Amino acid sequence: MKRIAISLTLLLALLAMLGVGATSQRAAAQEVVEIDFLTYLTGPDGAYYEALVNQFNEEHPGIKVNFLVEPGGAEYQSKLVLSIRSGEAPAAVLLHVDEIPRYITNDMIYGWSRADWESTFGVSLDDFVPATMAYAVVDDTIYGLTFTAYHLALYYNADHFVAAGLDPDKPPQTWDEFIEYGKALTKDTNGDGTPDQWGYFCHGGWQFRVLWQWYSLFWEMGGELLNEDQTEVAFNNETGVAALQYFVDLIQKHGICPAEPSDGEQAFALGTLSMHTNGPWMINYFDSVEGLNWRVANLPAYNGNKAAWGSTHTLVFPKGVPEAEHQAAVEFGKWMAAHTVELSAAGAYPARISVAESEEFKSLPAQGVFAAGAPEYFHPVPGLEFWPEAEAIFIEYFQGALLGDISAEQAIQAAAEEIQALLEE
Repeated sequence: MKRIAISLTLLLALLAMLGVGATSQRAAAQEVVEIDFLTYLTGPDGAYYEALVNQFNEEHPGIKVNFLVEPGGAEYQSKLVLSIRSGEAPAAVLLHVDEIPRYITNDMIYGWSRADWESTFGVSLDDFVPATMAYAVVDDTIYGLTFTAYHLALYYNADHFVAAGLDPDKPPQTWDEFIEYGKALTKDTNGDGTPDQWGYFCHGGWQFRVLWQWYSLFWEMGGELLNEDQTEVAFNNETGVAALQYFVDLIQKHGICPAEPSDGEQAFALGTLSMHTNGPWMINYFDSVEGLNWRVANLPAYNGNKAAWGSTHTLVFPKGVPEAEHQAAVEFGKWMAAHTVELSAAGAYPARISVAESEEFKSLPAQGVFAAGAPEYFHPVPGLEFWPEAEAIFIEYFQGALLGDISAEQAIQAAAEEIQALLEE
């Protein structure tokens, strides 16, 4: 037995000398760190992100990123929180910047000092449009990395402008001009007494546009949603009512919007709607519609003030994941930050000023309109955990006002009472 053992030892040593043991060594060297990247990208933009994830995986054989998609909103947040609490969190997660504060408050995501963050990701905080990182920076600690941003802007049909005697190079600059343009663009072309080309749609389709248009005009009027310490509502006043009344009047007084809710995206694509507010994610869709001669401009100003509802695609890194996975996620984030132009093609614009000014990004002219307006227009909502509930309240009452079921003042006051109750819970 002893002689056999010695022979086996010699045999193994000989095989090692001949390189047989190199196979196991190579296998160890090629061990792959696998991580999950959770996103809410259920629309066309998801395909752009997925393509970049695949490219990253090809270029980094030691890391495999799994691209995961879940519908956004409250359920997305709930699932993410539970996964972090249970120690099963993905290593990289996409959030809107206004969703980040709850994760900071509850110590659920990694943060870096400014110097460490800038050296880790190869970016400068000074290079970002400030509001796109607003809620991700607390007490000189940075908790996220914003890739791209988006805000509400005005799409318009250039052919309709020409037919109405309007200059397609001069979209409305004020909200008063917007009304005049809307009147010129609303037409009953077949003479049946009902417009078959509308200037604008105030409601219908994606319900959040009802709220986004009000946010934007309200902020331009100088309004604030909450008081400074976020303990009381601050929109239940003449400004809040006036901003909502403006859109009610487009229907009831000026006749440039249909009274019944209608899908603005489809109507604009079909050529029966002349002006449409939406985000940059619609660029690729409208580009795909044959014969649609569209352009985009930033929203009209109010007394020279500019603002538009907006948010971001910001990467955060949950705590509780194995260190190797966390480091792989950081490497992935750094790589993605260097590919912001490709992400912008998905229907957004870079949060970083230097990228927005690059020649590569300038090849995306429609996105460039949004990016040029970002420093003045981009305005996120309050970074409060319950804000999605507040928005559901707003939408319910604002729809009632637009339908003529309640007055603008009643809608504002009712929304204020319910949202104040949320603040006090």
